[in-house]
Amino acid sequence: YEAINLPVFGPDSSMVAYQSLKEGKWRGVVGERESAANYDGVDAPVFSSDGARIAYPAIKNGKFFMIVSPIGKPDDVKRSPAYDMAVTPVFSPDGRRIAYRARKGPMEKAKRFIVIADADTGKVIKEGPVGDEIWPPVWSADSKTAAYGARIGKELWWKVQALP
Repeated sequence: YEAINLPVFGPDSSMVAYQSLKEGKWRGVVGERESAANYDGVDAPVFSSDGARIAYPAIKNGKFFMIVSPIGKPDDVKRSPAYDMAVTPVFSPDGRRIAYRARKGPMEKAKRFIVIADADTGKVIKEGPVGDEIWPPVWSADSKTAAYGARIGKELWWKVQALP
């Protein structure tokens, strides 16, 4: 490889994942299996708590995507809609959903929000509400609620998103 990012161990320490640069493009690697997807940039991967999935932010043509893939199937990639930023993925404790911070629009007029998506399909379940700043999400133990910090104007709020 031309470069690699910091490796991350899976929940039971039997797997390691990292991002590698090969022929000028970045891709995810779990164990010895590379994804076929090629990106202009990537961020550190995260595992679901059951070790069944991996997620990482990727950049292609100036847009961010959240990539989710089942372990052992690197080409079965679910890609989020395009955003101007998508970072800090966090899987729900049951591994069925993923939450991450996203932004649409230029920095000075950006709409920042939390995205909650289905980890199997990548389909967005919920976006928002919008804030001036958004802090990384956390999940309830039962995986039914996500919470995050938000600054709206001069006020700081804790936002809670209940899910069906």
